[in-house]
Amino acid sequence: MSGEWSDWIQHDGSGCPLPLGTMCEREFDEDTINMLRPWDGPSHYHQFPVHPQEQGTWSGDPECAQVIRYRYLRPAALVELIRMAEAPQPVTAPAAAPETEAA
Repeated sequence: MSGEWSDWIQHDGSGCPLPLGTMCEREFDEDTINMLRPWDGPSHYHQFPVHPQEQGTWSGDPECAQVIRYRYLRPAALVELIRMAEAPQPVTAPAAAPETEAA
């Protein structure tokens, strides 16, 4: 998947701020993730699309590891639109077609 990642955003615990299906990388609170299940390797970063079953990780459910910050993937087309909006180029009208004589 191409595009670019947003800056990291501190999560305020008020639920998931992203639309379902958005590719996002989350950082979980180390204390809650280690309390809930033993993980092998780096446990506090996960990267996958937002889905409905993970609402507890965004909303303060004490039985879920809590998201403390996140960033989301901006698709390549969105990145291009942002670039175009930040540096607009003039639009020129197409040249008029030459007139033809009626037969």
